[in-house]
Amino acid sequence: MVLRSSRRRSPLYLLFAVLLIFVPICTIGIISHHQKITYFFRPLWDDAPAPFDSLPHYYAENVSIEYLCRLHGWSARSEPRHVFDGIIFSNELDILEIRWNELLPYVTKFVILESNTTFTGIPKPPFFLANQERFSFAKDKIFHGVFPGQIASQGSNRDPFQLESAQRVAMNSLLHRAGISTGDLLIMSDTDEMPSPHTIKLLQWCDGWPNPLHLEMRHYMYSFEFPVDYSSWRATAHIFNDRTQYRHSRQSNTILSDAGWHCSFCFRFLEEFAFKMKAYSHADRVRHRSFLDYGRIQELICRGEDLFDMLPEEYSFKELIKKMGAIPRSASAVHIPASLIKNADKFRFLLPGGCRRKSSSSFKVEDAG
Repeated sequence: MVLRSSRRRSPLYLLFAVLLIFVPICTIGIISHHQKITYFFRPLWDDAPAPFDSLPHYYAENVSIEYLCRLHGWSARSEPRHVFDGIIFSNELDILEIRWNELLPYVTKFVILESNTTFTGIPKPPFFLANQERFSFAKDKIFHGVFPGQIASQGSNRDPFQLESAQRVAMNSLLHRAGISTGDLLIMSDTDEMPSPHTIKLLQWCDGWPNPLHLEMRHYMYSFEFPVDYSSWRATAHIFNDRTQYRHSRQSNTILSDAGWHCSFCFRFLEEFAFKMKAYSHADRVRHRSFLDYGRIQELICRGEDLFDMLPEEYSFKELIKKMGAIPRSASAVHIPASLIKNADKFRFLLPGGCRRKSSSSFKVEDAG
């Protein structure tokens, strides 16, 4: 009887032993890869935002603006609107130079706000002020402001999106000091979200477009060698009035197709990549100190892989699986900013074949905390 009882119980002991080993391993795996697991199952727990109503965007060289306005179903103005380009700036010096050269003929005022801290509360130097001679080509159009940031205390858990929001609110008063008036065209976007010149020209010369209007931008990662998709939508165009508020969120249901370029993490120096990873509102994605290793960053840039070892942020398994893995390279440098092509030697790192980055002796992440 004793032997039979022992035999009957032995499978239970075996099951208990397996669970004792298996459960801790699974728990550790879930904790270690919580973010990936969460993003993989996002289609099950999160709903996709409502789709935009996409407006066709017509453009070709040597076509009159009167004809283009009419083709869009709008009417041509007798004179163009004044254009205010409002951006919050961190350290994107190369992209800023390309942006302003691209838009210089059309913009009345470049309104730029920078802070003495990052969104995460890290002290930082005033990168624009320290390099303003580089932008002397636009000096008569620049209106610059400084936002007094708050340095994060040790162990602080303050939400970086609060500081980001405070800076966007501060942009409203800066725009008024810059002289914006009712009826002017205002572009709200991050520095690396660049509307194309013909988009600005179209909106400043035409009446009748939906206000406000989101601007769809082709999304690139690291350089124009790695086109991702057309998912960038946060940039907006506004006909300014006394109710206009500077924001970086959804403000309407209408978007103008193919209206510019969004070049994320398009930096010259490895230190700039590491700085942004620590500085922007999604700095919590730096889950390990090793993520900031320059050698690792360089390898991932040239492979077109994610710096944060994350899965794509998608709302369907079809799109998620389609975008998993490295971004396919493109050898095309057509339909990108003209100022980039005109200065190809200076900005070679943003063109196909230029993925190798340098280290800078003048830019140190440690300088900013």
